Amino acid sequence: MQIHQNIKEKYASMTDLELIKLATIELNELTDDARLILMTEIEKRKIDLSKSDNNQEQKSYTIINFNHVEKHIIQYISDQKLKNESDAYILGGLLERGIEENTAVDIINSFPKYLEERKNKMSQTILTGTLQFVSGLAIIELPLRKESQLAVIIIGYSLLILGAFRIFHGMMNKKKITKMLKP
Repeated sequence: MQIHQNIKEKYASMTDLELIKLATIELNELTDDARLILMTEIEKRKIDLSKSDNNQEQKSYTIINFNHVEKHIIQYISDQKLKNESDAYILGGLLERGIEENTAVDIINSFPKYLEERKNKMSQTILTGTLQFVSGLAIIELPLRKESQLAVIIIGYSLLILGAFRIFHGMMNKKKITKMLKP
């Protein structure tokens, strides 16, 4: 059951706040199996849903649009995540860079969602690269004459090279993002 494993991994990678939101707001939208997996993860973490509304620690945060965050800030957080630094350490670094505390906390809390989006984009890059690579292979395997169909042959080899590059790029970045997502 690969689907169940994927759901388990997704819920395991979510923050407590995200799990609480899913259990309290979006529970009816889940399948029975997903609900069971969610409740198992909540029990495993000993999250008390009855206290989640009053818990001061479970403040909501603003979802940050990373298109508006400076690239050097994203790079700093990524570098620290790759070094397995804590969120508190990263928060200190953001404060040193002149970012207000509330904004810095929002950025840190939104970062896993940003990484998931980047990871999905890398999966799409791998897929399109694979399609380009296979298309290039198909073209160069056609019985073409070099004299009259050189342009088609060049296109085939170009797709082959471009596809291989996209696959490599997507796999390397996806691996790095997966490492940053690990708790």
